[in-house]
Amino acid sequence: MFRFFCNQRYFKLFFDINGKNIRELSKKHGTVSHLSVVTDQFKREGIITKEQNGREVDIKLTEEGEEFKKILRTFDNFAKKQLDKVKGEENDK
Repeated sequence: MFRFFCNQRYFKLFFDINGKNIRELSKKHGTVSHLSVVTDQFKREGIITKEQNGREVDIKLTEEGEEFKKILRTFDNFAKKQLDKVKGEENDK
């Protein structure tokens, strides 16, 4: 799963998932077939559920997915602060 989150595209997809279906996500994140492959991987990892709702497939984060989202958000905020700090030090030179 690590390779998925090294890709900014999948990172953004993960943060857009909750409460949306594949078709809604495909408007912003790529083709339906590609998203099905990616979301199947997320499901295998236990961070989302997929539920057939008529012709649509609804996607929701699991408890583990919500916790993982919090961790990723914390890491992202930390990384941004560190980058800002480095940029500030470079500008001071």
